[in-house]
Amino acid sequence: MWSPDGARLVYHIADVNSFIIDRNKPWAAQSRQVLPRPSGLNGYLLVNSWSPDGRQLAGDMHQLSGSAGIGVYSLESRQIRSVTQMGRNPRWLRDSRRLLFVHSDKFYLADTQSGRVREILAMAPREAILAVPSPDDRWIYLNFQVTEADVWQMSLGHD
Repeated sequence: MWSPDGARLVYHIADVNSFIIDRNKPWAAQSRQVLPRPSGLNGYLLVNSWSPDGRQLAGDMHQLSGSAGIGVYSLESRQIRSVTQMGRNPRWLRDSRRLLFVHSDKFYLADTQSGRVREILAMAPREAILAVPSPDDRWIYLNFQVTEADVWQMSLGHD
């Protein structure tokens, strides 16, 4: 995904890591910036969202045993810090401070500065997939999965 100013591109290779390239450099001079491994995790950050101010990336932290919550990478300090121990698919709000994310059947809001996390909507028995705010934060696009099934009964005729 492109940075807000369109100068950089972050991409990921599943089960490997996330990388940043600078489109202002000629192709021959390009060398991708590899995001560091989150401290204390034998894993990587799978980036989902670039902050509106262009200074941070948010994503799913993964380790060999599975998901490890939400992490934020600072382009200034080049460090990853954990925001939550659960959840996936974070998306920045316009203030570049708060993140929307999902976990199980719920949608959450996390404040990356205070560390507070609060549930904003439960969709049980549906599974929450994604929450994306509009550019002005007035609307939120919610994506959730519904599993339905039909039950049929049949009578075997007896002569």
